[in-house]
Amino acid sequence: MINLSFACPYCQNLIDEKSVAQEEPGFQLLAPEATVLQIAYAEGIGNAIARLLWEQKWPRRKVLNRLHHRVDIKIDQGLQLLTSDFNIIDFHDEYLHETMPKEPTDKWLLDFARQCERGLSKAPAKRLYTRLARFDLALRSAGLKAL
Repeated sequence: MINLSFACPYCQNLIDEKSVAQEEPGFQLLAPEATVLQIAYAEGIGNAIARLLWEQKWPRRKVLNRLHHRVDIKIDQGLQLLTSDFNIIDFHDEYLHETMPKEPTDKWLLDFARQCERGLSKAPAKRLYTRLARFDLALRSAGLKAL
């Protein structure tokens, strides 16, 4: 296995499993809607996903599974996730996958990454907040491993 470390394109923090393992379990705020739905922030999420799709040459399903695994690491560490108004969010096995459209190809992920690379012409719709906020959480969590 190869341990990947890379700078998150929207927060510029180095993301790797070792740095997350040193964090104390506790609480983490989900990014607020006003932040996640800003064009630049949403593009950062999409561009991070695009790097995994094209630079790492990962298929869409692997990207989703690895991002979901990152959230699982936080669950195992005992993390309590809070909304921006400090309500606790319940983690469960389908935390990330439940926000995706019910399509077998996960085409939305590819389309979103392409749109973000070209540049979004308008802010994402409010209905996408939950999905994007959960991707954001996963991207800010533990490192990815290539198989």
